[in-house]
Amino acid sequence: MKTILKICCIGAFLFVCICHAQPREGPVNYLTLAAYEAITINGVDWECIPSDDINTHYDIHDIIHQMEKHFGKHSFSITKGTEPSLYIDFWNSAIYFHFEDVMDTGNNYGLVRLRVRENTWNITIKGTTLTIGDPIGKLGKVKTLANDDGTKTVFFDCETCEAEGWSIDFDSNNGVKEIRYTVFD
Repeated sequence: MKTILKICCIGAFLFVCICHAQPREGPVNYLTLAAYEAITINGVDWECIPSDDINTHYDIHDIIHQMEKHFGKHSFSITKGTEPSLYIDFWNSAIYFHFEDVMDTGNNYGLVRLRVRENTWNITIKGTTLTIGDPIGKLGKVKTLANDDGTKTVFFDCETCEAEGWSIDFDSNNGVKEIRYTVFD
């Protein structure tokens, strides 16, 4: 009986070790932390945009000030809400920023979603500036996910970051259709 128990324990241990050693699902392009932090939006370091870092506190006025400082005053429509949590959106036809207060305190807003939809905005990733309509080849050799509708998606994630990432959707002609940043729950 003790032998069977030892074998079961060893088997369970090996199973856990093997499962935790597996890479994330899907074709993810990993960036070093330095490369990830070097991503820019219209030339602005995206790390300057308030994040949902629990140790940094931004109230709604801080968020508005930071957005106006980096992207210009009156360049966005602003929507504030309380359901399902406190949030503030900055948007226009070309780009959308969504901030949430993960603590629902009114002073801990952080970026949880960003979408680029028009070519008046761009991101620079791995030293390459991309905007809507640019060909997939501009990224060089990257791993892609083939979607059922004939389109492709490229995912970028930080080697040491958790629960956030960038994705770039390409249309059936391999042109950039949408650029997104998402914090995953």
